[in-house]
Amino acid sequence: MSLGSLASKPLSAALFLAALAAVTLYIFVLDPAARPLIDFDVYLQAAQRLLSGNDIYSQPYTTTDRAGRSVELFYLYPPFLASALSMVTFLGRDALKLVWCALSYAAVWVSVLCLSRVLAASWLKSLSGLHRVCVVAFFAFCFEPLYVGIGDGQVTALVLSLICLCAVGLLTGSDWLVGGALALAIQIKLSPILLLLAPVMFGRWRAVGWCAAVSVALLLFTLTLGGGAQPFADFFRSVLATADEQKLADFAHNLRLSRAVLGPLGLDDSSAARFALKAAFLAAAVLGTAAIRRQPGLASLRALGFLVIVMIVSAPILWFHHFAWCLVPLAILAMRPAAAGDARMRSLTIVLGLYFLLSQSYLLIHWTIKAAPDLSSFAILVPTAALLTVALLVVRQRAP
Repeated sequence: MSLGSLASKPLSAALFLAALAAVTLYIFVLDPAARPLIDFDVYLQAAQRLLSGNDIYSQPYTTTDRAGRSVELFYLYPPFLASALSMVTFLGRDALKLVWCALSYAAVWVSVLCLSRVLAASWLKSLSGLHRVCVVAFFAFCFEPLYVGIGDGQVTALVLSLICLCAVGLLTGSDWLVGGALALAIQIKLSPILLLLAPVMFGRWRAVGWCAAVSVALLLFTLTLGGGAQPFADFFRSVLATADEQKLADFAHNLRLSRAVLGPLGLDDSSAARFALKAAFLAAAVLGTAAIRRQPGLASLRALGFLVIVMIVSAPILWFHHFAWCLVPLAILAMRPAAAGDARMRSLTIVLGLYFLLSQSYLLIHWTIKAAPDLSSFAILVPTAALLTVALLVVRQRAP
């Protein structure tokens, strides 16, 4: 079926979206809200500890995972999230779980609409807006890292939606959207601060200004309602402790880059080697963004996609659900122009291959840990190689 004939059937697209919304409403909202949300439970416990005036970072929180096992996890986020949740703890745990899952679900739809808008700037504009939404929604909701993140009550979907809003802002020249989305993403989870490199390197100083202004407003909110400046001091001590990758280092499913790269070399226990590797990737972020800046077309958009990958691989703690943010650079790779149909199909096949590899890599790692734990470091090399391949392809894309 040609793109033209597909675009002439809006009713079928509307029915597909209605069916998808009904199914995913249960899978992403009703079902997870009825089960333990391991990470969201930690957020709530941190909010309650914040209300009592205690340090929310010094001690781990005991929670229950979806298999019924007791697990100890730390709260590793800026104080903003705990401060915001502390205002609504009176609603009760069950009600908050449902609201949180619904919020994450809405964030996925925001991401879908944003990515559909971004794809319209490429050859995919030959599809109608409704059909682009269908395609993006299908691949977004089928992406396993996104499902796992929402199933654990993580902030993954919220951060993804803010990155997608930033992408739309870069595409449309809406600096207020770029800065505001990045500011909120940074206050929810610190790692998106690396994405500020895109507007800085491209001289989008109004976007940087908007980010600073919104950040100040959110900081004032947290200072007023979150117990003053002490939680921030506690947070920065936690960041310093986390940067050395020793926190949660014994978790088999912590897919941190140093474990993947340095583990097979026997250097995973070397603090100097870990920091050298991080320095190398941060340098690559600057050099890669500088190289993209000299390219024509939507270079700032490609720079964002490249930096998303660097943000993921350079994190001191890396969970499988972080791969959900790869939907942004994968969408950018799908925009690659090609004059001939065969070349376009070859390009899309590569993108789909990377999509499925990242989506299903958890199965490889899970069964390797169970059957041959000594080989787990080598299994983690598979998604690491896929991530680095995506980054390289984005840098080389050059168009649109």
